[in-house]
Amino acid sequence: MNPSKTSSRRAFLQKAGLTTLGLGALPVLSASFSSCENNASNKTISEVSSGTTSLVTRKNIADFAVDDAEIKLLQDAIKILKDRSERSPLDPMGWTAHGMLHATFCATSIYSNQVHYNWYVWPWHRLYLWSMEQKLQKAVNEPKLALHYWDWTQIELHSGTLLG
Repeated sequence: MNPSKTSSRRAFLQKAGLTTLGLGALPVLSASFSSCENNASNKTISEVSSGTTSLVTRKNIADFAVDDAEIKLLQDAIKILKDRSERSPLDPMGWTAHGMLHATFCATSIYSNQVHYNWYVWPWHRLYLWSMEQKLQKAVNEPKLALHYWDWTQIELHSGTLLG
């Protein structure tokens, strides 16, 4: 057999396999997609600004006290996902399965699986975080629950902060 044909066949099969793997990951995310609304159509600016859509606002974690109700709700949602994983590690709505999805595409030495080596690193992670946010919202039945962000350049490491 011609070595160049073998190599191109191998490359084709690897790409086909990765495409299948990527498409195979969609059911993991589909639980999040199934109840999403199409907010782009028939929404006015006042509806969007009044909060009647499923859009959420991410807030700076440094602006919250450790015992804030919003932080407690986030902790409860994470516990629910972790409890699901304790019962069934492959539950697509659990903490472990979601983490395994990240490991498959980000913590791999297989070059062709690694999203960090491609232009879609940021869109991939945006979808990954959105999917986690959807799972957390469903866990506590709170559609306005949002993941928080932090500005690592502004975090103060003293008593009384979230890190204290």
